[in-house]
Amino acid sequence: MAHKNYNVSKLDSLILRVFGSPQSGWINVGTTKLTRGDFLAKLMYGKAALQDITLIPGETTYIFLNQLSKNLSLDRAKLQIHYNKYTKSIEGSFVPDTYKIPLGISEKELMILLLNKSQISMRKLSEKFFGS
Repeated sequence: MAHKNYNVSKLDSLILRVFGSPQSGWINVGTTKLTRGDFLAKLMYGKAALQDITLIPGETTYIFLNQLSKNLSLDRAKLQIHYNKYTKSIEGSFVPDTYKIPLGISEKELMILLLNKSQISMRKLSEKFFGS
């Protein structure tokens, strides 16, 4: 965490191990100035700031990327670049669903998250209908 300007010491690491473990993913700390104890508590118990984004069945990837760009204040061109980088399909890479998206996510992280969640959903459906 030192690269994000958080000076975390070995004592902090020990405190985290004794009282719990840090959560993975995005965490909403709620404020910009925290005491060291409050910061460590947020790492263990803070909740992610999430926004629901719904992909309606039949909606095109083009429209969905526009929606993501508008609702999450992300760069539309970067979304397209990362979409093209991580999938070869023009359409059908996303499973229609309501996704919970962490606020502050980057375009690259968002495409990886959505494509991975969609791939997991597609695999489950495939196994349900066609077996292993």
